[in-house]
Amino acid sequence: MENVSMNDVSELILGMLFNSEQDAYDYYNSYGRTMGFSVRKHFLNKSKKDKMTITFRGFVCSKPSCRLSDKRDINIVNPRAETRTNCQARMNIYLVDDEKYKCCDFVREHNHELHITATVHMMHSQRNMLDIHRQEIDLADDSGIRPRSTVELMGRQVGGIGNLSCLTQDVRNYLRTKRQRALTYCEMIIDYAQFGDVVSFDTTFRTNKECRLFGLFAGFNHHRGCTVFGAALLYGEIVESFEWLFDVFAEAHSGKKPITIFTDQDKAMRWTRGARTMVVNDSRGKKVEQDVNLDCTQRYKHICPELIHIALEASNTIEGYNLVKDAANELRLKLGNIIINPVDCPDMPILPDFSDDDSISHISSQASVTHQSLDEDYN
Repeated sequence: MENVSMNDVSELILGMLFNSEQDAYDYYNSYGRTMGFSVRKHFLNKSKKDKMTITFRGFVCSKPSCRLSDKRDINIVNPRAETRTNCQARMNIYLVDDEKYKCCDFVREHNHELHITATVHMMHSQRNMLDIHRQEIDLADDSGIRPRSTVELMGRQVGGIGNLSCLTQDVRNYLRTKRQRALTYCEMIIDYAQFGDVVSFDTTFRTNKECRLFGLFAGFNHHRGCTVFGAALLYGEIVESFEWLFDVFAEAHSGKKPITIFTDQDKAMRWTRGARTMVVNDSRGKKVEQDVNLDCTQRYKHICPELIHIALEASNTIEGYNLVKDAANELRLKLGNIIINPVDCPDMPILPDFSDDDSISHISSQASVTHQSLDEDYN
């Protein structure tokens, strides 16, 4: 590209084919380094069929459009400098039939000054820290070498700082992020050692774009504040996944196992059904038995809110009360004809008989007597 003149650059790029969207970006970014401007990705359109394939993508100069009117306080002493100049330089590509991308629009004119060769390595699109750079930075940091000296050493190895794809500030940012992550992990280890006897494990989140199962280990500290002990992304709710998760979680916390684990027993926790054959041990090595009434508990949990909502609506009027009473009697007769296996639902509650109003007063009197006995025991 260095041998291409400014007059035939547009004819060279317009109509070119690229194997992928990333190849097109790399080509335009190399072109921007040669010409002296920074590049960034703009808008994109995805296929309506799979919602994943990119059908149209735009690449623009780093100074497109203009900043909106400043709504901050007029007394600000040092406002941020204006960096955008409404530059129209761009390159747009679209997907063709042979799964390649073709350049359909290209504008090469800029309305701002371009970088010189000595400063193009400072542009944002050219700053990309490679894995080999991270290894050298980690080694230098462990040896006590400061970031500025590290960049100078790396620059000499490649023939000058201009040939590096990172600056001193990038090295400082990388080391700061590394220390913050290490500190966060240490805090989780310390919190679990102090407050990890009771853990809540929930897997009802699927908000990431891959729709992965997100498992979260959380608890409470001595200030009743929520504390995170660990998290993981899983492919599916199978026994093997949770066996691996629990083993890795215990290994990460030096083999300490919680005494009690609270889980959500709704339909999002389907793993409890498949994990009945899994052997789970507590902190004392005792086998934890599965809940044999899990199916009944789930059905009871889903029915109760509906019945309570119906009762609240029916209690507002006499007509509603009579309607629900007749429906309850009819429903109770139909349920009586269903054969209930006591092995499946040994603790299923029996619905009260609403055939007459005396049953309601009887239940109320039983509740009042129970409350009186509790109050006497408490006093």
